[in-house]
Amino acid sequence: MKSYFAITKALMSSLFRDREALFFSAVLPLIFLLIFAPTFAGSGEGSKVEVAVYTTANGEDRELLDGVIREIGGLETTYYHSLDEVFDLVAHQQADFGLGWDGSNLEVLMNPARLQDNAVYRQLSEGIRAQLDRERLGLKDLLHVKVRGAAPQGQTGGEMGYLFPGVIALGVMSSGLFLISASFMYMKERFVLKRLAATPLAKLSFLAGLITTRMALSVISACLVLLVGWLVLGVRLPINWPLFVLYLIAATLIMSGTGAVISLIAKSARSASEIAGLSITIMTFVSGVYFPLEFLPESFRSASLILPATYVARGFRFVMGVEAMPWLSFIWETLVLCAFSLAAIWIVAVKGSWDAH
Repeated sequence: MKSYFAITKALMSSLFRDREALFFSAVLPLIFLLIFAPTFAGSGEGSKVEVAVYTTANGEDRELLDGVIREIGGLETTYYHSLDEVFDLVAHQQADFGLGWDGSNLEVLMNPARLQDNAVYRQLSEGIRAQLDRERLGLKDLLHVKVRGAAPQGQTGGEMGYLFPGVIALGVMSSGLFLISASFMYMKERFVLKRLAATPLAKLSFLAGLITTRMALSVISACLVLLVGWLVLGVRLPINWPLFVLYLIAATLIMSGTGAVISLIAKSARSASEIAGLSITIMTFVSGVYFPLEFLPESFRSASLILPATYVARGFRFVMGVEAMPWLSFIWETLVLCAFSLAAIWIVAVKGSWDAH
């Protein structure tokens, strides 16, 4: 144990001098958080949809449209003097969508560039049309729909709730993925490992110290994200803290194993670092780290099943109270991924040669 603590202390001091590792593991997740958080905060239930309206209808027809828009709710309407003015506002994204109403025809104006939002605006405009028809025909609703949340007790939802586990997963991905794929191979190429192999230091002690430093970096990154979320954004999640700490350790180990697999493919520390960087970029957008997998095409959803970051991000959402999943599935996925990671690390770092040649 003495050798383990000594090497961990030395590696920890070296880690805090590694600006690149600190940036990608601790600073980059915070940057992503501050970029995406305002976007998600503005897309919640309390946000209003800006609708530009032009109407030539008077009297009952004008009141009919006003009443329907008020009944639907969530719409911020502004009336303008011409349809061309409404068109320009929608075209320059100063209004979310536009409506033209002459008492018998409803014209909807949408900007084709708003690919994700237009589906919502189309549903809203269809709802306005359907309500206008019902009011004109004097139809009454026979059934009343009441929407209730069906999430487990204590579970939080929404875009902001989904964001934080993904940001923490990104920090863990960075700290773990570069561990074997870049740091270990760099020390191997610089003959650091060869010199260590000539000492009484056991390979396992060195490897344990190396992984421990990256686990500490994962903890620092997660604490910074949660602290900024609490103090700056006012977000509090129902986190299972003991399980959260354990999963931080397990997730770092899982991503370290992925880095070990990369080192088997790469021929140098530089190429390994480049592959790891590319892998992080792919996993960030294909593994449900920031955006739900349901947003992705079917082929991407299938590809995400073989990416460990998919399960790491889902595991963080589970332990942070954002997403429900069966306990058995959570335990099974974590244990299997940890087993494969330990095997990959063992093959590369323990059974493999520490000589660059």
